[in-house]
Amino acid sequence: MARVSRKRKQEQAVEKLAVSRDEVYQCAVYIRLSKEENEKSDSHKLDNQEQVILNYVRKNSDLKIVKIYCDNGYSGTNFSRAAFGEMMQDIKSGIIRCVIVKDLSRLGRNHIETEQYIRTVFPFFNVRFIAVNDHFDSLHPEGDLMASLKNIINDAYAKDISRKIFTVKQNQRLKGEFVGNIPPYGYEKSVEDGHKLVINEETAPVIRKIFQLKEQKKTNTEIAKILEEEREIAPMTYWYRKGKVHHEKYAHRTWEATTIKTILANQMYTGDMVQGKKQKCIAEGRNTQKKQKEEDYVIVPNTHEALIDRSLFDKVQKICRKELEANREKRKKYTNVSSTEDLLKNKIFSAEGLKMYRGRNVYKNERVTYNYVTSKSRKNDGSCYKFVYISEEKAFQALKKAIYFYIELLFSIEDGHMDRKRKEKAEIEQKQLQKEIANSQKNVEWYTRRLADTYKEKTEGKIQMEDYIKKQTEYRACKEAAQEKIKELSDKYEIYKMQLLGNPDYFAVYENFLKTEELNKMLIDVLVKKITVAENAKIEITFQFEDEMRMLYERLKESCSA
Repeated sequence: MARVSRKRKQEQAVEKLAVSRDEVYQCAVYIRLSKEENEKSDSHKLDNQEQVILNYVRKNSDLKIVKIYCDNGYSGTNFSRAAFGEMMQDIKSGIIRCVIVKDLSRLGRNHIETEQYIRTVFPFFNVRFIAVNDHFDSLHPEGDLMASLKNIINDAYAKDISRKIFTVKQNQRLKGEFVGNIPPYGYEKSVEDGHKLVINEETAPVIRKIFQLKEQKKTNTEIAKILEEEREIAPMTYWYRKGKVHHEKYAHRTWEATTIKTILANQMYTGDMVQGKKQKCIAEGRNTQKKQKEEDYVIVPNTHEALIDRSLFDKVQKICRKELEANREKRKKYTNVSSTEDLLKNKIFSAEGLKMYRGRNVYKNERVTYNYVTSKSRKNDGSCYKFVYISEEKAFQALKKAIYFYIELLFSIEDGHMDRKRKEKAEIEQKQLQKEIANSQKNVEWYTRRLADTYKEKTEGKIQMEDYIKKQTEYRACKEAAQEKIKELSDKYEIYKMQLLGNPDYFAVYENFLKTEELNKMLIDVLVKKITVAENAKIEITFQFEDEMRMLYERLKESCSA
């Protein structure tokens, strides 16, 4: 089948929307404001954005607002935003058929990703897109060039603002001014000067108590337990109640050993300002926070009143170092005892969906036992997931019984239904498909790099705007074609994969298991999709292609009864 050109795809998307022009579009109003814009400009204020869009909708009878999505405090340089993600889910569900923003910068300031949504994602879901102040409507593609230019300008503006903000904040750090959003637990921002820290008399006693308990050589876990018993409010829950953080997951935090460890290591309690531990600068290509080396921290001594005497702080650091060295020595004691292969890696989960990790116990006679446990994690509402534990031995026992039954069933289906020659042909086809998928994936990666490279060339003035837009259009079309091919090939691959359960090489592995009942990685990877462990260590095993196997087994029973 001949590939449809990018231009024709856009025309088809517009035609689809135009056909239903008489219908009323179910609209999403999307508004966004970054922290920096909130402090500076009135033109982008949330209520201003909303009013501009509402006025526009009133003048257009084919638009009906279904929902307003608001991202307050989110940067436009990436699309990891709560309300935007919710809106995309509603688009995929068919609830939303039109997205309206005040201007293109509200959708995003990352040129490449913003263009991708406007030209590819929204048309794919047959969704109309309107930017009111930029006079852009996807029903009228003649405005595409101007939209592309404005997206480039918005991207450049975001990088320029980021560079300036980074420079200003770095200068403030060097002067010993606090530039963070939330001060360390035990302090609060001064009412007169938000860049200065003062002692919070409500939480400072808790910090002093933590250091006193550590001086008495209590472990971090013991300290956390004491604070829980005394009903002291954990740091993030305290800030949640004060309105400094808003996510529900912080509403019911408990004291943890890791929280105590972080507090005990914080030099700011001695009166020194320590900042720059994590940094990001969009202008320098760091779009996410990156942990800095300790020697690169910005430390300015004696900028605020100390909560902890420096001699006590130093004494506690020595205690913590000794604990760390003792734990390391304990772990080193059995490093010469090798571990067996983790056969259930990435296969075993709790009933609540948490991945389970393998641990081991080494005894004095160097006997080793293994177990799987869930990590300590929290749900969005702040409550803890249930802790789940199971020994590897118990998991293996259940798995062996289930696999034995499954292979017996597989052999009965093979004898009754499957054609060996057909499977051998399927194997050849599958290998060819694997090669084609890999090649298409390389093409996607290459065109992605070229999209980024041409944007860099444009910003450096190495290519003209006309050439830039031409190349971007060509590379996007090629990337989309490669992605479509991958999807098509992957669907075919799954069909052949089912047939390969009866692969002669696999049958040798199955027969070996029936004789020895020994598990191995290949056997588990081929047959087992997922192992779920409930709180009472009850195991549920999900096999690959269960539905297909069940269907074939039913057919086999029918043919036998006939």
